[in-house]
Amino acid sequence: MRIYFSKTIPFGKFIAINLFARLYIKDKDRSRIKYFIRNPHRYFRLIQHERSHTKQQNDLLGIFFYVWYIIEWFFKLFTEGKAYKELSFEREARHNELDIDDYDVRVHIEGGSILIHSKGINTSHVIINNLIDDVKNIKYIEFIPMKTKGSLIDRKWGSWLKYVFKR
Repeated sequence: MRIYFSKTIPFGKFIAINLFARLYIKDKDRSRIKYFIRNPHRYFRLIQHERSHTKQQNDLLGIFFYVWYIIEWFFKLFTEGKAYKELSFEREARHNELDIDDYDVRVHIEGGSILIHSKGINTSHVIINNLIDDVKNIKYIEFIPMKTKGSLIDRKWGSWLKYVFKR
């Protein structure tokens, strides 16, 4: 999953949004990107949540995911009053957060990429500090699942459907 840092997206109070299999994180002063580079393992739960949404989008061919999401949100807003947390897509994503996959983490910069986290590999503090000093040249960060364990490896199509009527 590619992660882009933006000053404006997402709008409002939200910090992160998954749009068409890309994660956008609001970062006005580049402080979040620095924290991502120093501590990528702390974001594995967020990445797992957003990867669930990417799988859901793939299930429904992108645009149908957003149509279903909005229709279900309106329906739950007027019937239950707590729309966002009760959406089937959000409930499946929260469930998948509990069983976190292992990830390789690559920072893509002008002219290449640098592996900063992998199981058993520790990047030196010198390289990480150089990346942080040169943060303006970072294009995006990529979290690549290692496919060794986790809840999204053998996920079935439409697994979110069981959350539509489930309480």
